[in-house]
Amino acid sequence: MLFDALGGAINAAWVADEHPRAGLREPPQPGEKARGGGLIVEDIAREEHLDPGERLADDILAAGGDGEAVVAGIFGAGGEGEGVDVDGFDGGGAGQGGGDRDEAAAGREIKDPPAPHQLRVIEQMPREGLTSGPGKGPEGRFEAMTGEPGLGRLPERGDLAGRENLDLRDQIDRTARRVRMNEGDHFLGGHGRTLACEGGQGARNPRRDPLHHRRRMSLPDPSISSVSPRAKGPQDGRPHALVIGSGFGGLAAAVRLGARGYRVTVLERRDQAGGRAYVFRDQGFVFDAGPTVVTAPFLFEELWALAGKKMSDEIDMRPVSPFYRIRFDDGYVFDYVGDAQQMRDQIRALSPRDVAGYDRFVAQSEEIFKIGFEQLADASFARVWDMAKIIPQMVKLKSYLTVHQLVSRFVKHDKLRQVLSFHPLLVGGNPFSTTSIYTLIAFLERKWGVHFPMGGTGALVRGLVGLIEGQGNEIRLNTEVDQITVEGRRATGVRLKTGEQITADLVVSNADAAFTYRHLVPASARTHWTDQRIEKSRFSMSLFVWYFGTKRRYEEVAHHTILLGPRYEGLLKDIFTNKLLSQDFSLYLHRPTATDPSLAPAGCDGFYVLSPVPHLRSGTDWKAAAEPYRRSIEAYLERTVLPGLRQELVTSRVFTPLDFQTELLSLFGSAFSFEPVLTQSAYLRPHNASEELDNLYLVGAGTHPGAGLPGVLSSAKVLDRLIPDARTLRP
Repeated sequence: MLFDALGGAINAAWVADEHPRAGLREPPQPGEKARGGGLIVEDIAREEHLDPGERLADDILAAGGDGEAVVAGIFGAGGEGEGVDVDGFDGGGAGQGGGDRDEAAAGREIKDPPAPHQLRVIEQMPREGLTSGPGKGPEGRFEAMTGEPGLGRLPERGDLAGRENLDLRDQIDRTARRVRMNEGDHFLGGHGRTLACEGGQGARNPRRDPLHHRRRMSLPDPSISSVSPRAKGPQDGRPHALVIGSGFGGLAAAVRLGARGYRVTVLERRDQAGGRAYVFRDQGFVFDAGPTVVTAPFLFEELWALAGKKMSDEIDMRPVSPFYRIRFDDGYVFDYVGDAQQMRDQIRALSPRDVAGYDRFVAQSEEIFKIGFEQLADASFARVWDMAKIIPQMVKLKSYLTVHQLVSRFVKHDKLRQVLSFHPLLVGGNPFSTTSIYTLIAFLERKWGVHFPMGGTGALVRGLVGLIEGQGNEIRLNTEVDQITVEGRRATGVRLKTGEQITADLVVSNADAAFTYRHLVPASARTHWTDQRIEKSRFSMSLFVWYFGTKRRYEEVAHHTILLGPRYEGLLKDIFTNKLLSQDFSLYLHRPTATDPSLAPAGCDGFYVLSPVPHLRSGTDWKAAAEPYRRSIEAYLERTVLPGLRQELVTSRVFTPLDFQTELLSLFGSAFSFEPVLTQSAYLRPHNASEELDNLYLVGAGTHPGAGLPGVLSSAKVLDRLIPDARTLRP
């Protein structure tokens, strides 16, 4: 058994099968009380074995019987009102963490205390009761270690097992400990050098956080470690994580890192958190600038749960129906809904022969969803093998087809093909080139529906900011990063535009992935994402967005409306391939006041309308083109769904591809970063754990799995697989 108190790692994970004693059903939690007059856990020892290259990580030994809790952590003892630090053995008395090395480990003087590698714990003997008063902590009895030949010290976390294939029982012989808790005693999780058992008031070392049950981790070789030696921040001793950008991917990453014990600082260059989910306000109108379609609300609920809260206590999430009202240029309207029978009825009215094909398409979408979303959305494609092993499944699911090609195999009517294939445009893809794995969106929407939070998506941003601050972490606004600082092949922090340098154990970039590599990571540190490779990459289209408010309400307009123009494939070819700003367009019209009237003054409506357009490589001069293009959209809306619009306008503003580049720092003004084609997916996309630098991670639309709210939230979830828990890092 490995004991962190001895410079090693407590590495006996709580597994019921390993401790076949009655009642060992789940690990105890800090603060739980022992019941039933006492609990004894004894002779729990494990022989651990490390293969070459593995490292030790922190863990807890914990067991409970009949709901009782048993202490886990390290061994120390507080003297009367004093703390103790004897070469790595901390105690805490009267709330003080640590003391002089010549103070008593149990109120007794230790003359010439032995070094940690000369000690092993023989027994943990709590004083009777442990119920009141400072300094009533458990006594610790130690004896000199009878070392085996060649073993000069105990292993420390981070040590590598060498080619000699060391067995840990050679380094720490089988050591059992006996712990008794009396009724009413509290469990205090140990972490680092924290007291293992609460000895009344002040027995806990306040410099450490309680540690819940954790699993054993195998970490990589220190020379390529994903986390650097710990850098203490000014506020506390937690390892420090920097998050560049506060879009939904960055905010989600911050919450997840905070839940895993990191001190997190989010750096946002604008005056509000949210990234693309910025909020504009004018004359009583509230405009969500970015994402508006919430299709997997459980991903948000997970974040609230990680912070110990329920999202429903703070966010009022309302279902939206129809999901989308689709209006064709000839005036035909199709309501895309979640109810299967309503969909069949509409399809039967349009094209009876396609009803059965639609059902087969939904079944195929479900199969793709089970693999593409449930198994791969939060997977890490760090190695080519990660990509290679899913190829058979992808071939079986026909992922080599485009979205439009797959849809066309199931339905024949051109309007239905448009209805069932437009979804890639919501995440920056061309249905005629995007891999058919994106048809999973159809089933994802069927499964969870389409939702909108009351107060707008800005309410979600504010809620996440509250979670981050509630974790004791911070968001710095109006703070622009100039460069990610590098030492060797390791990210060490950032330098701000002001010249300020901030060090960190790890850096997470929620900035545009292409911008991160092109402008934040020094060229000398890049071998994969060189300037040349970035220039040759394919980027998503951009958007022209017009935000406007009216002094009347348009009750007949749905929350989400898609207005398809006279051309479908031809228009998309102009946008993605020819990079021409066409005279015709297809539009997405957002009317949030259909669901939440409070987003506009009484009797008014708030809208935004966006038009997919080429990114800035088209050469369009948006300073000159913006107003004529807006007037064209205004005229189209006025003659189709918003009669009298020009006379009803109260407020108006536009956001062009140029603004995507200057305000959001999106390379070439791309709205969704790298285009989601098969050759830029999974392993072939910028990795969540940077290929260039240790300690650098990416979240957001430009990394795996891609754009859209489910995509960027899942990119943050991937980090849980890549970044070690903060509590595995020793001070």
